[in-house]
Amino acid sequence: MINIFKSDPCTLLLTGAEQEIYDSFVVEYDSNILAEADPLLICKLYLHAMQTNDTDTGYQLVSKDQKYATYIPSKDEFLIESFFHYGKLSEEAYEECHDLKVTVGKDGIYATVSWISREIEKVKGQKDSSRFTFKLVKDENSWKVLYPPFNS
Repeated sequence: MINIFKSDPCTLLLTGAEQEIYDSFVVEYDSNILAEADPLLICKLYLHAMQTNDTDTGYQLVSKDQKYATYIPSKDEFLIESFFHYGKLSEEAYEECHDLKVTVGKDGIYATVSWISREIEKVKGQKDSSRFTFKLVKDENSWKVLYPPFNS
């Protein structure tokens, strides 16, 4: 594994420049716009889409490549599952995080973005600190979310 980024403290909210990338991507869902995006940016775009109930964009960021994904939801399944998983999470859940790490496997195909967020722990009813790990895969010409994205 190769650690490519580490930050503490951190935020998973979009910056102004990242919001512009998001806004450009949602126009036609052109994956070429995300060709230079790193795993952290894809994670942030996905979290933003889910937090704003933009499930169409969230679904576009999910890998549909059967070589890598063990489960690829239909769009309807994704809508139902995303409401269940993200319906209770607010912007504050990603605003403050600690011990952010981005790791890319030696093969360059798989990546994880992991962090600790006390707000997510509160929402999920967990008492102790735990790490959340978000999974991605290099799919065609850009990073994509490996569904389901979270391991905790």
